[in-house]
Amino acid sequence: MADRVIKPDSGNQLVLQDEGGSASLTIATDGDVSLTQDIYLASGKGIYFDGGTTAANYLGGSDAYETGTWTPVIKTGASGFSNTVTFTGGTQTFLYTKVGNLCHVMFAVDAATASAPTTPEIKIEGFPFTFKAGSAWYPGTPILINSLGLDLSADSIVAGSAGNSYAYVMSHAGSGYGFTDASDSGTSWMYFQLTYLME
Repeated sequence: MADRVIKPDSGNQLVLQDEGGSASLTIATDGDVSLTQDIYLASGKGIYFDGGTTAANYLGGSDAYETGTWTPVIKTGASGFSNTVTFTGGTQTFLYTKVGNLCHVMFAVDAATASAPTTPEIKIEGFPFTFKAGSAWYPGTPILINSLGLDLSADSIVAGSAGNSYAYVMSHAGSGYGFTDASDSGTSWMYFQLTYLME
């Protein structure tokens, strides 16, 4: 059976209108397509870019775009990170945005009361997706902490652990990851952002 061809007159665009008579889809004479509304893809479907047909060119399904919240768990303790730091009150915002195999997380706690850590070492668990294996660490932005019993050096950062869904807070203030215990007290705040490749 021969293909069915829809072709406008020479020099004219092809325009599909909605029921109100407005253009919904326009195909220009050079083949460019313009849409005035959203595109809805069936579950599991996506888009191939640059004429490719492999996974490297594909964006779709659950890998395309996603936003949401995540539930971080702050652990302290030099041996096994057995102590959990909890925040009470204040403003607590934990968001993530995922595009393809890239995830960006935001952690923001402001004007909260925090339980005291047992030791100054910090491990952050509960990242929304596993850090891609193959790189030792995924460094993030400098971390800002106040009144958690910690005295951070100016270059402290959050670093994701490759192949895992947790991160450590790294600093030159100690060996590996760790800080000097400052025995701070009062209202706490803690901020950081981190972008990483996912498994």
